Amino acid sequence: MENFVHNHIQRVRQEGVSSKGFILLASLILVCGFGFIYYPTLQWFWLRWFRNESYYSHGILIPLLSAFLIWRVRRQLREIPIQCDNSGLLMLVGGLLMHLLSAWMRIHFTSGLSIVMVLFGMVWYLLGFKMTKALWFPLFFLVFMVPMPMDLISRTTLHLKLFAASLGSSLTNFLGTPNIQEGSIVYLPTTVVTIDAPCSGLRSLITFLAMGSLYAYLASGGKTLVNLRKWSLVLLCVPIAIFANLIRVVLILIIANRYGIAIITNDFLHKSFGLLVFVIGLISFFVIAKILKLQIPLTDQQSEKKGNKKGIIGKERKQKEMNSQIPSFLSSQSSIQGWLKPLGITGILLAAVGGITFGAYSELMDDGVRYTHSFPQVIGDWRATSDWYAQNPETAREVFDILETEDTIHREYRDLSGNSVGLVIVYSPHNRKVAHPPDICFQGGGWQQQLKDTLPVLYGLDSGLSQINRLVLDKGGAKQIALYWYKSGNRQTSSYLNQQVGYLLNSTLRRKSRSVALIRLTTYADSADQIPSKTQQLKAFAEQVVPLVNRTLP
Repeated sequence: MENFVHNHIQRVRQEGVSSKGFILLASLILVCGFGFIYYPTLQWFWLRWFRNESYYSHGILIPLLSAFLIWRVRRQLREIPIQCDNSGLLMLVGGLLMHLLSAWMRIHFTSGLSIVMVLFGMVWYLLGFKMTKALWFPLFFLVFMVPMPMDLISRTTLHLKLFAASLGSSLTNFLGTPNIQEGSIVYLPTTVVTIDAPCSGLRSLITFLAMGSLYAYLASGGKTLVNLRKWSLVLLCVPIAIFANLIRVVLILIIANRYGIAIITNDFLHKSFGLLVFVIGLISFFVIAKILKLQIPLTDQQSEKKGNKKGIIGKERKQKEMNSQIPSFLSSQSSIQGWLKPLGITGILLAAVGGITFGAYSELMDDGVRYTHSFPQVIGDWRATSDWYAQNPETAREVFDILETEDTIHREYRDLSGNSVGLVIVYSPHNRKVAHPPDICFQGGGWQQQLKDTLPVLYGLDSGLSQINRLVLDKGGAKQIALYWYKSGNRQTSSYLNQQVGYLLNSTLRRKSRSVALIRLTTYADSADQIPSKTQQLKAFAEQVVPLVNRTLP
């Protein structure tokens, strides 16, 4: 037996030197091609993972965990027959097309998701369906490293923090501390607390979903009933995160009411509350896992069964590993030549898509010019009297991060009679994500939407604007009216969908102007009776703003 193993090793070394070199060269080509395609997306990952108050600070660990999961089943993978499967080429091409469209539209999120699809396609095409089936979870797990887009995070955070504020307010009332809740603001007897984004619980929710999925995959058992319990554990991560965050919100409200708002704004205490959420959630998670009888085995039972059967000495296992040092389909020159075609096709696809990606990202999103700052300070009888961003520099920085642009203004204009109108313009020459419906911003400030409709206008027909959107909002009896519309290229529209489609067409046709903008006007009313007159006031101001938009913003 020892002579057989020795002779086999010598034969593998003689025939397999070129195979090892081929594997190394093929891996290098694929890694370089992959990095060439996704370098802007990976750069975006890095910035989002390590930014302040990141929701994805765990993102850097996900690829490492996926690599560990693959290493963990390395012995089982050696036993899987490897065969190129042309069906995987469809998924590979689909993922690359998804990335190309994302690069053209500058949507890093969908580009990140396409990484998972491309990896699935590459494994399926080059290694076969059985290998893809064996690696499905380590590949799928990479989804948890892809940060959600900031506008989606803002929307999700808004709903979660409103939910947390509502539940926290009700529970605090039940515990004997009276309060009144308006949106994300809670009025206590001694102070006022605003439930901000860190208290929404979104960070905990994302983390626990990733952890729950990993734990369920590693937990022993694969029968139907066990799989049902695993799915139950993953789904229960949502209420676990909500429950843990609710405890934090209630403690913040009670402590703020008793000791003042200053104590909860302390950085150390703020981080301590965050750690408390994680500890409470972690304890709850393992308690539920125990109830569901799910636990991670200390050893790989399947490997032990395959490699350590009763009465078998380690020589047979050693022989098996020696036989698997080089994949069987690459153990001869003829097999290598048969694998050259799919590898060549993959390399050509990666090179072509990488070149197009490089061209798509070669144009700067921000040329450094703040076009909105040149918007007139005097518009007819209206004169700019204040700039919100200048008055609130710290909050402005957070707004710029969310909007992904600093080319924006937030001014107050007054006329000779003392009437006041707020003007907000958010603009970018190339980034379509900067302009989004303003509903979410008002909801975050505690304003409740009472009416949303469109009003016909005649003064914007030259630029394509035939109507504008109106919002009527209420907050504790106070009324706010908002009119808003969008810019796409040289056209203005009331439709967000039309603006996004216009951007796509302008980008595809490589037109000179691909700019996007949101224009929003606001004013306040003391009562519902004033809403019609205030609306007419805004429409009159909008009539003067519309022609200035295309003149000022290229």
